[in-house]
This record gives sequence, C-alpha cells and structure tokens, in this order.
Amino acid sequence: MAEVSHEIYEERGADSNLRKVFFQYFSYWPWFILSLMIAFGLSYTYLRYTKPVYQAEMSIMIKSTQQFEDPTEMLFGRKFFKHAGKLMDESRVLQSYPIIYETIKRQGLEVSYYNIRQIRTKELYGEEPFIILFDTAYYYNESTYKPYNTLFTLKILDHHKYEISLENKPFKEEHLFGEQVNYNGFEFRVILKDNAAENVPIGQKVLDYHFKFNNMTTLARNYQARFSVDPGESFSSMLYLSLRSTMPDRARDFMNELFQVYSEKNLKDKNAVVDKTIRFIDKELATISDSLQLVEFKLENFKSNVRVGDISLQGERILNQYYALEEQRATHLVKQKYYDYIRDFLNNNEKYDQIISPVAFGMEDPILNKLVIDLVQLQLEKNALTSQGNYRSPVLKNLENGIDALRTKILENVDNLITSNTMISKDIDQRMSMMDIAARQLPNSERKMVNIQRLLKLSENIYVFLMEKRANAAITKSSNTPDCKIVEPVKSSGPVSPKPKSVQMLALVGGLFFPFLLITIRDLFNDKINSKEDLEATTRIPFLGVVPHLKDEDTAAVYSRPKSSIAEAFRILRSNINFLSPGKGCKTILLTSSVAKEGKTFCAINLATVIAMSGKKTIVLGLDLRKPKLHNYLKVPNNVGVSNYMVHKATKDEIIQETQVENLFLITSGPVPPNPSELLMMDRMKDLINTLKEKFDYIILDTPPIGLVTDAFILTELTDMNLFITRQRYTRKILVKNVDELYRNNKFENLSIILNDVKATRGYGYGYGYGYGYGYGYGYGYGYGYGYYEEDKKKGFKHKLKRALKRSK
Repeated sequence: MAEVSHEIYEERGADSNLRKVFFQYFSYWPWFILSLMIAFGLSYTYLRYTKPVYQAEMSIMIKSTQQFEDPTEMLFGRKFFKHAGKLMDESRVLQSYPIIYETIKRQGLEVSYYNIRQIRTKELYGEEPFIILFDTAYYYNESTYKPYNTLFTLKILDHHKYEISLENKPFKEEHLFGEQVNYNGFEFRVILKDNAAENVPIGQKVLDYHFKFNNMTTLARNYQARFSVDPGESFSSMLYLSLRSTMPDRARDFMNELFQVYSEKNLKDKNAVVDKTIRFIDKELATISDSLQLVEFKLENFKSNVRVGDISLQGERILNQYYALEEQRATHLVKQKYYDYIRDFLNNNEKYDQIISPVAFGMEDPILNKLVIDLVQLQLEKNALTSQGNYRSPVLKNLENGIDALRTKILENVDNLITSNTMISKDIDQRMSMMDIAARQLPNSERKMVNIQRLLKLSENIYVFLMEKRANAAITKSSNTPDCKIVEPVKSSGPVSPKPKSVQMLALVGGLFFPFLLITIRDLFNDKINSKEDLEATTRIPFLGVVPHLKDEDTAAVYSRPKSSIAEAFRILRSNINFLSPGKGCKTILLTSSVAKEGKTFCAINLATVIAMSGKKTIVLGLDLRKPKLHNYLKVPNNVGVSNYMVHKATKDEIIQETQVENLFLITSGPVPPNPSELLMMDRMKDLINTLKEKFDYIILDTPPIGLVTDAFILTELTDMNLFITRQRYTRKILVKNVDELYRNNKFENLSIILNDVKATRGYGYGYGYGYGYGYGYGYGYGYGYGYYEEDKKKGFKHKLKRALKRSK
C-alpha cells in the first residue's frame, strides 16, 4: 500500500511540475502573442514583396556507342563505368561557363528591362514596349567602355519621343525613337515596337521604365550558379537539367537555347577530327598529284620519242613484280607520313583533342589506336574542368599526369612502329634492287619503259589510297549527328519558392520559439527569487507564507480592504505565526530583509494591522533609524520617536502614538541619529521592549536590511520570532544564501521566511495556496482569490497586456 501511495505521489508531483512549467511560460502570453503578430507580419511582407521563383526542367539522353574495343570491358563492366564517366563529363560541359555564356549571348540578354510600379519594380521579358540597339562588336570588345549596371530611367512622352535620365546623376535628355544616344562614348538607340505604338497609352505613371546593360561575364556566372544537371540513376543515359528563375518564360528559352548550343558544340567536336583528317589528306593529295602528273608526262614523252613495241614476257613479269612491291611500298610510305605527323603533333602541341585518329589512315595497330583514343578522352575531360575554372582541382592534376603518361607511351609506341616500318621498307627496297638487276638484262628502251611505268603505278597507288581515305572521312562527316537528343521538352511548374505554407509554418514556429528561447535564457541567467520552489532550493529557513502583489499605493491594504485577498494573505501569516509559537503570552516579532525595497515595512504595518483587528493589542516600532519610512506609510509625524527616547529626551508614553486602527499603536524612529547601531545596543532599548511586553500582546519591530547593516542582529536577542522578507523577482538568491548560512550556523535563530509581492498567476508565483510553512496549509493552489475575495474592478485587455508586459520585464 505504501508503494502504491508513493507511485501516486510521484505521478502527481510530475503532473504538478509539468503544469508549473506550462503556467510559467503561459504567464508570458503577451510576449507570445506579440511575437506571433510580428512573425506573421514579417511572413506576410515577405510573401507579398518576394518575387516567386520558378523551376524550368528538361531531360536529355546522351548516346553511347555499343562497340567494345576490349572484350574484358564487357566481362568486367568497364564499359559501363566509362559510360558513367562520360555522363559526368557531359554534365560538366553543360554547366561550363563557355556554354552558358554563348547561350545568354544568343538569347540577347545584354539589356534588362523593368516596369516601374507602386509596390515593386517588375522585370520584363518579351513584354517591353521598346528595345535597345547597339554595336555588338563594340559591346563585346573588352577594351571599350560599357555602362554596366547603370540604371537608366525612360519615360515615354508620346509615340515619337521619350525622356531618358539617371538618378543622382546630371544626365537627362529627350530623344526621338531611333535616334542615336551617346553616354560617355557608348552609343545606342531606343526603338519603339510596332505593337507598343498602338497599344501603349501615353502620359500615365505606368509608362516609366528602367533598363540597364548587363555585364555578361557576371550574368553568365549567375546563371551557372542557378543551373544544375543531375545524372539520374546508375547506368542510365539520361541527364536532367533544371534552372531556377523568377521569369519562367526566359528560363524555358534559356534551356532550349542551351541544348542547341550544346548540340552544335558536340557535333563540331566530332567533326573537328574529320576536318583535320581531310585537310591532311588534301595536302598529301596535292603533293602526290604533282608527282603523278610528272610521271605521266615522262611516259608520254618516252612513248612519243622512242618507238618501242610491246613489252616482252620477261619485262611483263618484272613489271608485275614491281607493281606488287610498289603497292606495299606505298602503304608503308603513308604509314610513315602518319608516324611523322603524330610525333610532330605531340611534340609541338599542348592540347591533344584535335589529333587525327590512326584508323583514318588504315592503321591496324590496336595498341596505338587505344592509346590515342584514351589520350583524346582525357584531354576532353581536362577541357571540361578548365572551362569551369577548376584550375586547382586535384582531379585536374590527375588528368594532367595521365595525359603526360599517355603521351610518353604513344611516342614510345610510334618510335617502335617507325623502326619496324623502316625495316620493312628496307626489305622492300632490297627486293626492288634485285628486280633492278633482272631489269638490266632487258633492252635499254624496254628497261626505261618498265621503270617509268613502275613509278606511275606507285604514284597511282598512293593517290587512290588517299582518295579512298578522303571519301571515307567525308562520308563520316556527313553522317555525324550530335550524341544527344531531347527526351522530355522544357516544362515549368508552379513557384518552388517562396512556399506560403512553409513560410507561415516557419512564422508560427519562430513566433513561438523566439519568446520561448528568450524566457528560457532569461530564467537561466536569472539570479532572483521567483517562487516558493526557488526559496526551498536556496535555503532551509522555514517558509511561512506569501504576500500577493499590491496593485496600487495603498500601504494599509488590510485595514482599507479587509475582504481583499491581500488581507486574507496576512490572516494566514497570522495563523502560521500562532501555530509556530503557541501559548506564548507576548510575541515580539522582528521583520528584516536583505536589501531595501523588499517590503519589510509594508509587511510590518499590515501584519500588525491584521493582528490588531483580531483583538490583540499590538504596537509597531520603527527601528530603521537610518532611513525611516514607517511614519510616511501611516502618515503620522516623526518628530518624537525611538531616537529621542534613547538619548533621554522623551519618555515612553511620549513616543507611543495611536493609529486609526483599533488596538494598533505606533512608535516611529524619530530624528536620524549619528550612531544608530550604538543606540540599539544600549540597555535602554531592552528596557523599552520589556516595558512594552507588559502592555501589549504583540510587538512588531521594523528593522533595517540585514544584508546592509548589523542593526537587526542586535535586536534578535529581544525577539521571539524573526521574519526574513524576500520579494519576488527582486531579491537575489546569493543574498538569501548568505542569510541561510547564518541560520545554519545558529547565528540567526527563530527565523522564518516570507515571499512578498507575488504576482497572481495560476500555477506560478503565488499560486501555491496559503499554506503553513510546514505543510499544514489549507489553500488549494489556484492563485489567491479565485473569485472569492473582493478585488478591484476588472481592467480591459489593453490594460492587462500593458501590465503583463511590464510585469514580465
């Protein structure tokens, strides 16, 4: 049974703590309402004046070749990884500065147009009634002056002329539409659109416009920051493009133009190698064509000058062998030219993406083909990085190292191929030398005829071989298409930001959280006494009771309003005092505090009043001889008092004053003496107290603050009970701890503590009931009064709000 009771007690205690925390924050409800009003006001202003941001999206497919140069690529999946790398490279190319710069240049975004409105200025795109024309060559010349970001104001006066000006600058001119305008050497013209001349009304405020010339480099960087490319799922060929902009139409046009620029660049890159191959073949064709014409001319002259019959069977056989050897020789000569070309290219160039592929010349060496393809791929990846300005990227360093390594391998491979080709060529030359020996046995004329025809056949073989390669390259170029296509056209959804629901939710959370945080921080760093729990956590001095907050300046509230809650609070204090000291004939009660303005004099007057109203003869002594206030509270003279009696200038009967309260008497402090502590230590003070004990039931001593002077300690020898007055949200905890130390060391006995000026908040502050300090109370913990006592007339909401804000400070 005891365990069950203990569990119920813990549950109630936890519930009480939660309720206390709730009402602790609820007491600051004006702060929360004010914070919510400000938060929702800011959210409304933000949503009202923030331009909505839209997102344009499109998806494209990057084509990939299905051929496998190496069977292990299929076996180990290297082909898929290479394709994924290609997608990453292409996404970087799409986001690169050159692509975006060319896109906005084609889109014609050099000039931005704005419409001046009362609330905010709206940027125009396709709706502007005029356009600005200028010399683009001059504009894109980096050495010339351009009025970047200078905001011009243009006011349409009529359908023929306009006024142009600058704010805060001495520039204001009138011009005809189409007339040249010169601003600091930069010339442009304003052209009124045809439809604007018919539809735009004249003379209205709405016809004031702004325009400015954009720095295209800055604008491209801005677009680059707002444009993103997502590779999508693994092993997919899709790329998802998106752009955020406040103008959806311009964003859609940008995306379409970007794809066009990218497609053209992709096709141009593919055709660049073919074009270079064709130029190289054309150069060789020109050389071999001259050689072929020369040999044909020699053959024609020989036949016309020397009449020779048909070649003999032996000559025919020798000539056919010559033909076979010359065909082999022609092939190796072309290979040697390519080897010389590639070695010269690698030694004299720093970029290798334009190198001619060995396949274009019929090179069947798989190692050389693979090395050249890998070199071109690494160079393209490096170009993609450098185009975005990633010059310090560690990836770039790895690419450069890979390019250098491949270049070295290609040069070594080419040197080996040249050596092999030279050996084969020497073998062919030796065999041809043997044929020359056989040809010498022929008649002179027939021998010359064989040599000429041999040279002619060699030139024809080289020429035909080069023509075939040129035709193949031309066919390849004509059949090339971009490696990309649109899968899903550009579309623009609704505004992606700001989202009203998210902003309003943020305002709600912020409006509640901000005051909650301030209150928590305020309480965290608060070193003042706020509740009974604070006192119990700070000191072991018995808790006697609480005194509620007085809303006006009525210091004698118990007498003037005997049915008020504050009167009832002092009645409970009276009961608690009787409980603590039952059966004593006379009770001498001392009231003190830690510092001034904690309400000890107020408590002394009202406690004495409530005791006197119970029929007990009571007297109050003003023993704060340094700063007396008791006479001011009761509005009585202070000409004669304790200080006069202590220096033998007045008798006991002369210093006692009657009050308007029945059974309540008063002794004021009198004039301020130069030595108050010494006066209180005199035997004459003890004699005065003993005399008063014979005449009165209760003696209330109003003393100075114990935290400032020692006067209260001197008087504790004469008292039956000592009351330490603390004030809610005023008394510092450290001062209470100092008094607690005195109490623990038995230097301040018979001490009880009172919490004064408690604000009426349910569950917080005074809402602990009017119980005895030891747990024998009979209050119910719902604040003082709860509609039972006679209180002041209820104030309006405005007054409550003002009072609550003032109280929470």
